[in-house]
Amino acid sequence: MRLVLICFSLLCVNLFCLKEANAHPVINHISPLIEVKGTAKEFFKSDLAYIEFTIVSLADNAASANKINEKEAKELFAKLKSYSVSEKELELKNYRVYEKKEYNHKTRKSELIGFEAKKYLQAKVKKLENIDSIVALLSSSSYTELDSIRYDLEDKELAKLSTYKKATRNAVKKAEAIVSELKEVKLGKIQLIKDSDTKFISPQRTLKNSPRVFAMAADANFSNESESIPQNEIEIHSEVYMSFELEDR
Repeated sequence: MRLVLICFSLLCVNLFCLKEANAHPVINHISPLIEVKGTAKEFFKSDLAYIEFTIVSLADNAASANKINEKEAKELFAKLKSYSVSEKELELKNYRVYEKKEYNHKTRKSELIGFEAKKYLQAKVKKLENIDSIVALLSSSSYTELDSIRYDLEDKELAKLSTYKKATRNAVKKAEAIVSELKEVKLGKIQLIKDSDTKFISPQRTLKNSPRVFAMAADANFSNESESIPQNEIEIHSEVYMSFELEDR
C-alpha cells in the first residue's frame, strides 16, 4: 500500500510539471535577417603580356634539326634581350621533333622531306612599349611562328581586393535601400560576409597567320600609334554575399 501511494505521488508531480510546461512554452527568439549580394566590375590597365611563339627548324635528320633549332634559339634569345626579355622570362612550353612529309600529286603519296624540330615558347614582357618591336621581330624571322599575345596583371591580388571593396560597398547600399522603406526596422549587425570566385578576363589575341602582323613586320615603322598593338585592360568581376540583422527602430 505504501509503494502504491509513492507511485501515485510521483505521477501527480509529473502531470503538474507537464501542465506547467504547456502553460508556459519555451520560445526561441530568432533574429530576422536580410541577405543581399554585392557586385562590382573594374578595369585595370595591363602591366605585362605573354607572347607565345614557336621556333621551327627543318633538316635531313632529327639530330641536325635539333642542332639547328638550338642555334636559332640562341640567336633569337640574344635579340630579345635588347627588348628587355631575358632568358629567365622565356618559358619552354613544349618541344617536338617529328617527320616532315609532303604530298606528291604525281605519285599520290606522302613523301618524307626531312625532320622538323619545334620549340614552343612563352615570353613574359614587362615593358609593354616593346610589344610592337618584339612582334615585328618574331613575325619577320624565317624560323619563328608567332601564335598569340595575352595581357595580364603583375599583382592580381591587389586588383582583386580593390574589386572586393567595391562589391562590399554595393551590398551595404542594397541592404540600406531595402530597409529604408521599412519604418519598423533598421540594419543591425553583420552576420555573414562570403565572397564568391573572382573572374579575371584577360584579352588574348591570336596572331598566327595574321596579315596585319606581317604587314607590321614588313614595314617596321611604328611612328603611327594607331597601327600599334594597344595595351589592353583586364576586366575583373567580384561578388560578395552579406547578411544583416534587423533591429527595431
